[in-house]
Amino acid sequence: MSSRLAKFRSARNSAASAFTKVIQLNKKYVNPLFCCFEGEDFKYYGVRIEQLSSTEYDKIIPVKCGGKKEVIRLSELISKEETVKSKKSVYFIDKDFDEPIQNEVIYETPFYSIENFYTTKCVFEKILSAELKIEETNPEYKYSVTQFLERQQEFHKGVEYLNAWIYCQRKSNADKLHLNEFKLSKIINTFSLNSLSFIEYDKTLLKSCLPNALDIDDSDIQNARSILVADSQHNFRGKFEIEFLYEFLTLLIKNINKKEPPYKNCKKVGVNLSKVNILSELSQYAYTPICLKEYIKKSA
Repeated sequence: MSSRLAKFRSARNSAASAFTKVIQLNKKYVNPLFCCFEGEDFKYYGVRIEQLSSTEYDKIIPVKCGGKKEVIRLSELISKEETVKSKKSVYFIDKDFDEPIQNEVIYETPFYSIENFYTTKCVFEKILSAELKIEETNPEYKYSVTQFLERQQEFHKGVEYLNAWIYCQRKSNADKLHLNEFKLSKIINTFSLNSLSFIEYDKTLLKSCLPNALDIDDSDIQNARSILVADSQHNFRGKFEIEFLYEFLTLLIKNINKKEPPYKNCKKVGVNLSKVNILSELSQYAYTPICLKEYIKKSA
């Protein structure tokens, strides 16, 4: 991406740009609810706000910001503007690898990000029965859940070092790593329903993939590792977690439709998942924390 285009996109998704949008839309709507969020996160939050808030659907106004800092900055701008500070506004950010912000005005995920809400065992089971039409009483159900949990465990083991390294980069105030440009395929060796393995990699390889990275001591990476593995599914980077889910479901659907053992008696699956829209496609099955329900009911 050219630096000029990057700057344009950054400006378009800045708090200042979002604030201008809020001012303009406030003139158009009576009693709107401004929903301010990072990136594509409204794909998760939208339906939950509609269900849990007292605001009519057509008055729920999504306001997209580029990232966490921009959402926080937008909340500050709105709080100081007389024309909109009395209107209802809700703010949503991911925790990431940061310390909690301790701000009651803003909702912060208890997991790394909303993507982690999609990758629990319970969510997978819901997808399995509702979308893949495999009932809990069928032997294929237990087999599929077992394979999912085993592959997820192997996945977490394989990306432990990667997550710890990224964690240290964040704590060291590294410049933008452009993590969205990093492909897990660079470190994954094999991936099937029955096996998931990784190549041997280290910080030298990671830095070659992400040149803006800082040099990190091995001891710091190991310390970060011990912190994160306490609950990998909650603490690891969400975009990696949901990429694993996407790839596993894609393999599973392929095996079911090809009648591969043990799926010979299963119905053909018509679901076509996409990486781009997986947050929307599986939103209804994703976990909704109690703290999120309470925040929406209180603030929206």
